Amino acid sequence: MFDGDVRIGKIIKIEGLAIHIEVTDENVANKLVLKYGINDYVASINKMIYSISPNGKRIIGRITKIFDKNTFSPDDIFLKSHDSFVIEATLVGIYDDYLLRFDSGINNFPIIGSEVFSISQKSLSIYS
Repeated sequence: MFDGDVRIGKIIKIEGLAIHIEVTDENVANKLVLKYGINDYVASINKMIYSISPNGKRIIGRITKIFDKNTFSPDDIFLKSHDSFVIEATLVGIYDDYLLRFDSGINNFPIIGSEVFSISQKSLSIYS
């Protein structure tokens, strides 16, 4: 994890090049709406994220959707309601820390349960 990158959550679904990330930290869920730093959000549409693949490379993705996980559950007044968000991101490429190179396209994937981090503005330049 680079300085300034924030842990968002974990991968709960992989479907083609789309991954679904469950926001597991309540503080991050609150920062989905509030500003984090100067003109930078922890997670918002088009924000870049990454996860580490089993071979140690960073798999880079772009956030395409953010929705409330409770949207798809039946209404029940006895269920405890709490903020739980799911983020959908499209995988766009792989960054190799050893070669210091970004390659567009995906030839390997993260696994279910892998942690996902947002990429800070400071770190964004290494992925371009």
